[in-house]
This record gives sequence, C-alpha cells and structure tokens, in this order.
Amino acid sequence: MVNIYNTIIYAVSFKISMCFRLGNRVASFALMMTRVDKSILIVEDEKLLNWSLAKSAAKWGFDVHPVFTGSEALALLEKSGFDVILLDYQLPDLDGLQVARCIRKAQPRAVIFLVTAFQLNELSVDVGLIDAYFNKPLDLQQLHQALVSIPHGSGNYVTEGRSRFRI
Repeated sequence: MVNIYNTIIYAVSFKISMCFRLGNRVASFALMMTRVDKSILIVEDEKLLNWSLAKSAAKWGFDVHPVFTGSEALALLEKSGFDVILLDYQLPDLDGLQVARCIRKAQPRAVIFLVTAFQLNELSVDVGLIDAYFNKPLDLQQLHQALVSIPHGSGNYVTEGRSRFRI
C-alpha cells in the first residue's frame, strides 16, 4: 500500500513539475511573440549585429528599418517617422550623439536607445537626448523587455524631462 501511495505521489509531482516547466517555456515563447505594432529604426554599422537586431525586432512585432550609417538614418527620418530608434554610438560617418540630436529635433517624441561598447559618462550626454543606453554585448532579453515596455504614443516612455538610465 505504501509503495502504491509513493508511486502516485511521485507521478502527480512529476506531472505538476512538467506542467510548470512547459508552462514557463510557453509563457516565455508567448512573451517573445507579443505583437508590438511599432516602427523601429536600427542604426548599426556592424552588419551581423544589425541583421541580428533586425531579425529579433521583427520577430517581436516591430516594423523594422535597418541602416548602417548616420546619414542613411537621417535621410530615412526625413521620409518617415519612427517610434523607436536603436542607435549605435560609434558610426563610420557621424557620431551617434550627433544623430541623436538631429532625431530629437525632428521627432521629439521618439524613444532613442543608444548602444555602446564604451562606458557612457553620464555628463557626456545632454539631458533628454537619449532615453536609455545598452552596453555591448547586448542582452536580447533585456532589449526585448525595454522595447515592449514602451507604451503607444512613445513620448511618455520616460517621465517628463527624460531621465536617462542604463539597461
């Protein structure tokens, strides 16, 4: 009788444990497949990273527009607006902060995330210029969390005055 009872307890606990494991995977998959319906401009000169970011953002439901230089980004910004700009700090033609200043003038409500391989000195960036920054190598899960947390209308991503934070 004790053996049967132990077997039943083991089977039930195994089944519950498998449900939790599968449940976490399903929840994680569902989170990754959440449709965002926002446009994102990816400005990254490293081709492999640009491709990887574009593929991930498309999978997350973004309308993706990848470019490789700051001048390409500014030319594209003249034609259309974007909800989010993921901007590399070091570009071959323009400084990422120069591009961010132009973007902020043209589209003050856009959310700008700066990507850098350097430690960003908080004093080196104008207050309100960027909304957040990521250090390379990028953690795609952190990027995903930041991107899907942007509310519709973008401009109220960060409180008024646009405080900066590192992600």
